[in-house]
Amino acid sequence: MARTYGTEAVRLDAIERQRELEFERSAAFDVVEGSGLDAEARRGVTVDFLLAVRMLVVCVMALAAIGAGRVALTTATASCLLSNLQLRSEIMEAQDTNAALRIERSVLCSASRVERIATQNLGMVPVSCCDHVSVCNEEQQTNLVQPTITTSSLPADTMQQASAEAALPNQG
Repeated sequence: MARTYGTEAVRLDAIERQRELEFERSAAFDVVEGSGLDAEARRGVTVDFLLAVRMLVVCVMALAAIGAGRVALTTATASCLLSNLQLRSEIMEAQDTNAALRIERSVLCSASRVERIATQNLGMVPVSCCDHVSVCNEEQQTNLVQPTITTSSLPADTMQQASAEAALPNQG
């Protein structure tokens, strides 16, 4: 199917080369619609979105840390208040015991009770008379007007008080 233009033969491969050149030239300027949207979809997540996610995670972590601190502080406060309540009840119990012991001590130290136990249980008798003797040095005897030897029929308690009163001026 060669056409002849006069006497010369036409080269058939020249047409193929010309088509290849046209194809190469047209490929450089070929535009395919939608390829830009596809590239954006394949690109992935933007830097701004990653920054926003990181800030959200930091905020959540900070709130969790603050919440955990608050729970720990509340727990410590409740524990302290419970121990204070226990100490308060122990103090009240100790004060009650102290009051009971003071009452018992005053009852046990009563002179009438001691005298009653001595006379009834131990068979002792009260003193009817008491002799009191004071012994002094020679220096003290020069200051005294008369030696102190007394015999009295007073009970022992009053004799002890009288001897204590008499001993005070002589010591001076």
